[in-house]
Amino acid sequence: MPKKRQRVKKSKFRECRAPELLAMTQAQGNYMSSIQDNVVTFGLGSAGTGKTYCPTAMAGQMLFEKKIDRIIVTRPAVEAGDKLGHLPGSLEEKFAPYLEPIKEVLTSRYGTGWYESQLKNKNILPVPLGYMQGLTFDNAFILADEMQNSTPNNMFMLLSRVGNNSKVVITGDYKMQKMIKGVSGLEDATKRLKGVNGVSVFTFMSDDCVRSGIAKDIIQRYEN
Repeated sequence: MPKKRQRVKKSKFRECRAPELLAMTQAQGNYMSSIQDNVVTFGLGSAGTGKTYCPTAMAGQMLFEKKIDRIIVTRPAVEAGDKLGHLPGSLEEKFAPYLEPIKEVLTSRYGTGWYESQLKNKNILPVPLGYMQGLTFDNAFILADEMQNSTPNNMFMLLSRVGNNSKVVITGDYKMQKMIKGVSGLEDATKRLKGVNGVSVFTFMSDDCVRSGIAKDIIQRYEN
């Protein structure tokens, strides 16, 4: 009798292919081109424009295709006064709420299993902004979100962590969404680094909002 062919067990993540990443607006297309062409890109402006979604999806694609080793996720822990020790649980559990926007994008494109495996293996690494001192990030994509709530010292510490073969995308809206007193590190950095080779500042307008029609109308009323 002929031998039965053994079925090769496929990796449960091998068939997980994300849909093609397409810009929803001309502004998003220009933004993604800026990220591809520069080491550091600042994504500024109105809520709902895709300034967090686009770089997160790009980072996920690069990690999935093994073009980078890690995605580093950070943001200021403003609600906890930048002192996560006041919250219960481990450091990972304390930072989990700040990781939600990134998790939502990556799980929608690659599935919960892939995302959780990358998180477990520290290929997706959440690092609170106040815990970055002494670290260097090589071959990584750094996503720094809601950075309008960082201080100039926070921003300097973040930018000085960037190593070889890495990209950094820093997003925020210091005009409408700043929750700290004093100068925003985001505004300060965009002024200091203007004209530096490899650094781009991209600004979305309220007309670029893709979240919903009502969100766009509300944002425009508040801006005016």
